[in-house]
Amino acid sequence: MKRRTVIYIAMGVTAAHLAAFYYIGRMHALPREPYIAPPNFSLGWAKFTDPATHEKMVYQEFTVSTHVDKTASEPKQTP
Repeated sequence: MKRRTVIYIAMGVTAAHLAAFYYIGRMHALPREPYIAPPNFSLGWAKFTDPATHEKMVYQEFTVSTHVDKTASEPKQTP
Protein backbone atom coordinates (compact mmCIF):
# COMPACT_ATOMS: atom_id res chain seq x y z
CA MET A 1 0.00 0.00 0.00
CA LYS A 2 1.05 3.51 -0.58
CA ARG A 3 2.06 5.68 2.32
CA ARG A 4 -0.67 8.20 1.49
CA THR A 5 -3.37 5.49 1.68
CA VAL A 6 -2.17 4.35 5.11
CA ILE A 7 -2.23 7.96 6.34
CA TYR A 8 -5.79 8.45 5.02
CA ILE A 9 -6.95 5.24 6.74
CA ALA A 10 -5.30 6.30 10.03
CA MET A 11 -6.90 9.75 9.82
CA GLY A 12 -10.32 8.21 9.10
CA VAL A 13 -10.06 5.82 12.03
CA THR A 14 -8.92 8.67 14.30
CA ALA A 15 -11.82 10.88 13.16
CA ALA A 16 -14.33 8.07 13.71
CA HIS A 17 -12.99 7.43 17.22
CA LEU A 18 -13.10 11.14 18.09
CA ALA A 19 -16.72 11.37 16.89
CA ALA A 20 -17.70 8.28 18.90
CA PHE A 21 -15.94 9.54 22.06
CA TYR A 22 -17.60 12.96 21.67
CA TYR A 23 -21.04 11.34 21.32
CA ILE A 24 -20.52 9.00 24.28
CA GLY A 25 -19.07 11.79 26.42
CA ARG A 26 -22.21 13.92 26.03
CA MET A 27 -24.51 11.11 27.19
CA HIS A 28 -25.74 11.10 30.79
CA ALA A 29 -25.02 8.01 32.84
CA LEU A 30 -27.95 8.62 35.20
CA PRO A 31 -31.37 10.12 34.62
CA ARG A 32 -31.59 13.87 35.17
CA GLU A 33 -34.55 13.56 37.55
CA PRO A 34 -34.09 10.77 40.08
CA TYR A 35 -37.19 8.75 40.91
CA ILE A 36 -38.25 9.16 44.51
CA ALA A 37 -40.67 6.46 45.52
CA PRO A 38 -43.67 7.40 47.62
CA PRO A 39 -43.45 6.23 51.22
CA ASN A 40 -44.68 2.70 51.77
CA PHE A 41 -44.96 3.02 55.55
CA SER A 42 -47.82 4.65 57.41
CA LEU A 43 -48.92 4.77 61.00
CA GLY A 44 -51.93 5.85 62.95
CA TRP A 45 -52.95 6.00 66.56
CA ALA A 46 -55.99 6.69 68.70
CA LYS A 47 -56.10 7.62 72.39
CA PHE A 48 -59.15 6.73 74.40
CA THR A 49 -60.24 5.94 77.92
CA ASP A 50 -61.75 2.56 78.73
CA PRO A 51 -65.22 3.28 80.16
CA ALA A 52 -65.21 0.23 82.44
CA THR A 53 -61.77 0.70 84.07
CA HIS A 54 -61.14 4.39 83.28
CA GLU A 55 -57.71 3.37 82.06
CA LYS A 56 -56.14 5.52 79.37
CA MET A 57 -55.26 3.44 76.33
CA VAL A 58 -53.46 4.07 73.06
CA TYR A 59 -54.23 2.04 69.98
CA GLN A 60 -51.42 2.08 67.39
CA GLU A 61 -51.50 0.70 63.88
CA PHE A 62 -48.55 0.38 61.51
CA THR A 63 -49.03 -0.41 57.83
CA VAL A 64 -46.35 -1.39 55.33
CA SER A 65 -47.30 -1.62 51.67
CA THR A 66 -45.45 -4.05 49.44
CA HIS A 67 -47.20 -2.90 46.27
CA VAL A 68 -44.71 -2.09 43.51
CA ASP A 69 -45.79 0.74 41.26
CA LYS A 70 -45.59 -0.21 37.57
CA THR A 71 -44.67 3.33 36.54
CA ALA A 72 -41.56 3.22 38.73
CA SER A 73 -39.77 0.91 36.31
CA GLU A 74 -40.61 3.03 33.27
CA PRO A 75 -38.28 5.95 32.53
CA LYS A 76 -39.79 9.43 32.59
CA GLN A 77 -40.16 11.17 29.26
CA THR A 78 -38.69 14.66 29.29
CA PRO A 79 -39.45 17.08 26.46
